[in-house]
Amino acid sequence: MDKPEPELECILDHMLYESHYRVLICRPCGYAIHPGHGISRHLKDHHSMVPLKVRKRLIEYAGGLSLVEPGNVATPDSMSPPIEGIAVLDGCRCITCGSVCPGQDSMVTHCRTQHNWAKAQGMGWEARKVQTVFQGIHKKYFVVTLDAIEPPRESVDEWIDSLL
Repeated sequence: MDKPEPELECILDHMLYESHYRVLICRPCGYAIHPGHGISRHLKDHHSMVPLKVRKRLIEYAGGLSLVEPGNVATPDSMSPPIEGIAVLDGCRCITCGSVCPGQDSMVTHCRTQHNWAKAQGMGWEARKVQTVFQGIHKKYFVVTLDAIEPPRESVDEWIDSLL
């Protein structure tokens, strides 16, 4: 397989455009970047060691994409595979209301405040793999299913051979 052109390779090292959800994912950070000025701000704040010429090219690339604002990004259903490039976390889903949290501590807080939960009632949640597209005020966790991407429980070599 041919190696991508250096300019394209540089973009692919830093960013991934997810066309279904119309978001630009920062590969090193594992989250989507806010469109518009958010891209230049993200690169300046989090990747200032990347040469200015490369950052300008990344901003130019992003400017040619059809990106949606964080509030308009569709939430995947719980049977969806993980979004490539986004960090997959160990989280929880509330059995009562379906709310998703990134960990057990935050789920305990949710269940206590929203459902008057007490430890004596037993666990009111289930462990699930979760993702969030954005960080900050637009952070919204959702459940993903790894089954579709996990190799069968055989050796990696056998799995690769079966794919070939």
